[in-house]
Amino acid sequence: SGVVHLLASQEGTAFNSFSQPTYFPTENMINFPKVNVDDYSFPLSTVPMPHTTERLLSDWPPEFNRSGDRRTKPIDPEILRNMKMVGFVGGYSPNPHNMYKNTIPYELNLQRPEELKKREEVVTNIPRVYQRIDVDPTTLTESELHNYNRTKFSVFYNNKGNTYICTVLQMLYYLEPIALALKSHICRNTGCLACELGVLFYTLDVSDDKITDIDSFIQTFEQLPAAKYQDWQLYERHHKKTDYLQLPQSLLTFLLRHLHEEILRPPQPTSAIYLTFGSKVGHRTTCATCHQSWYNKSSINLTYTLDYPRETTAKITFVDLLKRTMQAENTSRHILCNRCGNYTPCQDKSVLESLPYI
Repeated sequence: SGVVHLLASQEGTAFNSFSQPTYFPTENMINFPKVNVDDYSFPLSTVPMPHTTERLLSDWPPEFNRSGDRRTKPIDPEILRNMKMVGFVGGYSPNPHNMYKNTIPYELNLQRPEELKKREEVVTNIPRVYQRIDVDPTTLTESELHNYNRTKFSVFYNNKGNTYICTVLQMLYYLEPIALALKSHICRNTGCLACELGVLFYTLDVSDDKITDIDSFIQTFEQLPAAKYQDWQLYERHHKKTDYLQLPQSLLTFLLRHLHEEILRPPQPTSAIYLTFGSKVGHRTTCATCHQSWYNKSSINLTYTLDYPRETTAKITFVDLLKRTMQAENTSRHILCNRCGNYTPCQDKSVLESLPYI
């Protein structure tokens, strides 16, 4: 008759006319990730191991196994010749320094891949996991380059000591207001960084290659009078972590201020650089003698250095860290107070008036 009778023990019972079958967890529902047979970078740990009582494929029969040992190399004769016995403790010998770090004291026949044999080098017994891979991407084919960059994004290439410039430029490229302002900038000035970056960003947009050379930008950057007096290279002496953090930040601050001057078009009061990175900060100074405070002229800050607490065990949230950085308090040097006329130390506090766009 086309009528469904619903029988229930309670009032207000609803009938679900769009019900779906219930899925129960079974072994047949496990979806394993798809991977190519030639993909050697796929982590096997992502595939769960099934619980089974049968023997695994990796459990080879005893007739196919052979136990062996790896004998170490004999002791260096230089060590035995210089060994000195000290009482009943034992023998001591100076280090001959004829072995590099992370080496294996075994006789191994190590062979490097063909794509890494781009230059002559001394073959050592350093395992591949510890070796530094120095590859020139411009000499690789598209299939070889896929082993190093499997994303759809292009990268900047620079083999000089200031390779961190590539990271700073990529950060500016993925900021849409900055990229649009630089690509739309046109001028007739010689050695304009904004023009170089505009052409560089446009090349990334239309290029099908995954490598973009920045030699032209580096040459223009090194010819700037303000950049000649600063050392932007990374040397072996930069062994501290702070050196690697300060160099990119100082470069970013220099580029932002220089690009602001180049793309600023009168009568506009500001540029896309200041609108994106700039934050208006005022300074309130308090005298330590008369406790009178006065407000100084506001300024524009483009970058900040995160002010971590000195105590390494102190826990601080990221919000508190930003507040501590952007509203910093410090005791300045002795200055002349305009109110009491004393030459006394004063406390300076940053007052944030506007936040940056990013």
